[in-house]
Amino acid sequence: MLLAAAPEGVKRIEQLSKLVAGASAEQHAQVAAYKKDEDKKDKRQRADRVMSVGDDGVARINIVGSLSPEYDFWAEYFDIPATAYRDILAALSLAEADQSVGRGELYIDSPGGYTAGMREVMVAVNAFGKPIDAIASRADSAAYGIASQADSITATGPDSEFGSVGVVASVWASEYFIEITSSNAPNKRPDPKTEEGRAVIRAQLDEYEDIFTSDIAKGRNTTQANVQQNFGRGGTMLAARALENGLIDRIGAASATLETTTQAKAEANSYMTTLADLKAKHPEVYAQAKAEGAAEETERVNAHFTLARACGDEAVKLAVENVESGEPFSASVSAKYQALGMEHLQATAVANSRKQDAEGQHQVDANVTQKTEAQAAAEELQAAVKQAYSLARV
Repeated sequence: MLLAAAPEGVKRIEQLSKLVAGASAEQHAQVAAYKKDEDKKDKRQRADRVMSVGDDGVARINIVGSLSPEYDFWAEYFDIPATAYRDILAALSLAEADQSVGRGELYIDSPGGYTAGMREVMVAVNAFGKPIDAIASRADSAAYGIASQADSITATGPDSEFGSVGVVASVWASEYFIEITSSNAPNKRPDPKTEEGRAVIRAQLDEYEDIFTSDIAKGRNTTQANVQQNFGRGGTMLAARALENGLIDRIGAASATLETTTQAKAEANSYMTTLADLKAKHPEVYAQAKAEGAAEETERVNAHFTLARACGDEAVKLAVENVESGEPFSASVSAKYQALGMEHLQATAVANSRKQDAEGQHQVDANVTQKTEAQAAAEELQAAVKQAYSLARV
């Protein structure tokens, strides 16, 4: 079948090739425009995951968690902080092209990540055509590399962490998994259990580090030797020492943020009202809020008891406690009900099994009793027959 289908496949490919080759300039332009539009949509989608643009004309790009080349769906699904290099690149590109954006800010809280894709982001930050600053609570390894290319680096507070400048490789070494290379490629699979193998791995890491520290030095306007000797030698440091050693430019954004937040809270408190004021001044709003509150409370109580009733008496007791205490119906509460439900089902199954065993034993005992009575009757009948036969002979 495969051999028979192959010529048809080749024929179809030839037809498509002729269509493409014979397409008009207008058709080619339409295809190119479509592709450009799709690329633009993809770039916007990527940028929206990490960037927001405020009315003040500042493009704020969030770089949090582990850094990787591509967007990690499972990281988002399990709520694990992570950022993709391609998303950062898309955000930088759109921010630079957006006429309403006057400057950029990188908000960084990351331990670093993969080397693949990191340097592209470093280059893009360095080449950003508008003022751009990094504000970081943690910028280690690859994250620090990205921050180093900004116009300035500000620590959010004295406990902010910087450094981890270097490259590391995690290598699996097992006695039960062996890979054998061809004769002229022994370094394709260096053995990390031997000094020779570790030397091969380290030589490659040193090449990466040379590029990494050179780029950081350019971004921080210093020498590569200074980066290699005074930027932690692979270790991290808090804000004060990072400032002293030239890794960052200032400490203090957090204080300004705290002051602003405190002021905002004070302003918000001045607009607060009592329940009595709300009822007197806005009876419609009060009535609506009361109705919504009652509906939510009814839904909360029903949610507790609907699941609890299906999970046994212990779950119902827990539901009563939760309702009385005002416990909201949440995933963790649902899990407790379900755990009690599983215990209830298991206990019920064991009880039913024991009941069936007991009924079975009772049936066996009854059968034995019946068998014994029948056997006794047969023996009695046999004795009577023998006696009758004996009397007949006499």
